[in-house]
Amino acid sequence: MRRDGDAQSGALRTAPAVVYACQAPTGITVYDHPAVPEWNGQLFFCAWNPATMRRVVLNEARTQILDVQPVDLQGFECRIDVTVGPEGAIYFTDPDGIYRLVPSGV
Repeated sequence: MRRDGDAQSGALRTAPAVVYACQAPTGITVYDHPAVPEWNGQLFFCAWNPATMRRVVLNEARTQILDVQPVDLQGFECRIDVTVGPEGAIYFTDPDGIYRLVPSGV
């Protein structure tokens, strides 16, 4: 990962790890619940334009992206936000409602 310093302010800038052209990413969350151990520490985000959700698989140190996978939303759309519920389900929204994605075993 390359870091460029700003000589005037001393601020560090980091290049993005991944770029999605024309997808308008919206809500993002880190999965932090023991209900689905294989998701622990992974990122989930919605994309407005295609109305999809993606799961970003990170390395253990969370410094590199290993894979980006689509999430099966069972025909629903994810356009606005995504979060992890207290029981380990993933909740996501579009302009019409709030939906709950329950992994098997939760």
